[in-house]
Amino acid sequence: ARKFDLAKSEQMLRRHMDCRQKWQLDTAADWEPPEVLTLYQPGEFFGEDREGAPVYYDVTGNMDFKGLLKSARRYDIMKKVLRNGEICTRVLDEQSRKHGKVIDLVTVVMDLSGLGWHNLWKPALDLFIEMTRFSEQNYPERLKANYVLNAPRLMSVLYGMVQPFLAEETRAKIHILGSKIYVHV
Repeated sequence: ARKFDLAKSEQMLRRHMDCRQKWQLDTAADWEPPEVLTLYQPGEFFGEDREGAPVYYDVTGNMDFKGLLKSARRYDIMKKVLRNGEICTRVLDEQSRKHGKVIDLVTVVMDLSGLGWHNLWKPALDLFIEMTRFSEQNYPERLKANYVLNAPRLMSVLYGMVQPFLAEETRAKIHILGSKIYVHV
């Protein structure tokens, strides 16, 4: 769809419509996730960048992936990812109205402080790859920029696992930074 291929665009849209029905996405933004996901899978919109795009702050680095997968159903974790996509749609609409122009991109700040080799647990990695692939397929071209802060040395390993599932256009928007960086968005 990114290359203006009508047949691929139609196929992508049909898959997304099937996904919307399967996951009940029309009401997903109003769905309340289990408390464990609200408490231990944090992330929130918290303002806007200089051009009015909403900024989403994700604290992936401090998540206990093993504990999360043992405390919540995989279905609920995936549904929360989809819920975030639907909330993002609402936030983009609100920003567009607020600024009187179309705002259809989001800036993501992903903080990886605390991420270490202990997080490399296969079921968690598989879920992260599934969530990445799913977001890429169902919410393409929503990303304005992704700033990865406090990237540990193992980031090259993790990025190598996820990179094959990202479109070239998405990869170009990812900026991996160290721990002593200030990003002005």
